[in-house]
Amino acid sequence: MPESNILKIIRLCRDIDTAAMEIYGRISNLCDNDELKPFWKEMSEEEATHIDFWNRLETLEENFGIPELFEDPDNVIQELSHGAERAEELLQRCEDSCSV
Repeated sequence: MPESNILKIIRLCRDIDTAAMEIYGRISNLCDNDELKPFWKEMSEEEATHIDFWNRLETLEENFGIPELFEDPDNVIQELSHGAERAEELLQRCEDSCSV
């Protein structure tokens, strides 16, 4: 059975939030500023809650289905795919030089 548009969207959103969680976590670990370090840690933890949401939504879609929510899901998928690519680029930059 082919992957539904809503499942593609859910997975893309999770990918973006996963990259953000990793980026924020790395910034927190590398941050020398004691006032900013907790902020970046909190941002990373917040993204983890978003990832949990997407995982639960994915399970819901796989088990019961979710009605189509978007007028033009292909456009949403295209925009999210671009966002996921940008998030991966930022993550790579963070890995390569610790500079975002």
